[in-house]
Amino acid sequence: MDFNRRGSLDGVMWKTTKIASCIALACALATACASSDSGGAAEPKAGAPCTTDGIGKCDGPAAVLTCVKGTYERSACLGANGCKSTDTTTAVCDTTLANLDDTCSPDGVAACTTDGARLLACAGEKFVLKSECRGPAKCAVNGTAVQCDQSKGNLDDACSLEGSALCSTDDTKVFKCVSGKVVAVKDCTDGTKCTETADAIDCL
Repeated sequence: MDFNRRGSLDGVMWKTTKIASCIALACALATACASSDSGGAAEPKAGAPCTTDGIGKCDGPAAVLTCVKGTYERSACLGANGCKSTDTTTAVCDTTLANLDDTCSPDGVAACTTDGARLLACAGEKFVLKSECRGPAKCAVNGTAVQCDQSKGNLDDACSLEGSALCSTDDTKVFKCVSGKVVAVKDCTDGTKCTETADAIDCL
C-alpha cells in the first residue's frame, strides 16, 4: 500500500493516515497448508519427517503443522479463526495475532501482538517488530486487515509510516518517523501541546 505522506521538519507537521493498514504487507489469513502428507499413516507431529514441502494439517484448534524442508514444523494460529480444516486435506492458519519470534510463513505477513501493542511482520520465518502502536486504536484486526495506530509514540520507537508526524505520548513533543525510527522534531512550549487536527499534527 502506498501511503500519501506529506511532511516537513520545518513548521507545521502535516499528518498522514494514522492507521497503518497492512503496512504494505500481505496481511490476509495465512494459508499454511495444502494436502496432507500422511497417506493414511500415523498423525504427523512436530519434528517428524515429511516428503512434500508446504503440506500440513491443523494440530489442535490453534496451531498448524507444516512440512518445511522435509520436517514438520509447528506454528501458532492465534487469530480469532485459529486453525481450520477446509476439507480432509487442507487447513488454514489465522496468524493475524502472534507473538514476537513466533514461527511464520510466508515472509511479509503482518500480525498484531496478542496485547495489541505492536505490529509484527514475518521475516526469515519469524515474526519481528515492525512498529509500536501507541495511538488510542492500538493494533487491531479488522476482518483480514491488520491496522496499527501510530498517531502517538516515544522517542526511538520502531515505526513504519515513513515521513509521517506523530505526537509524544504525553503530548509535549512533535515527532516524525524517519528510517523506521521515531525522531524528535520540536518541543511544544508556551502552554501549547501536540494536537492532531483534521489536516495536521502540531503544537497548538
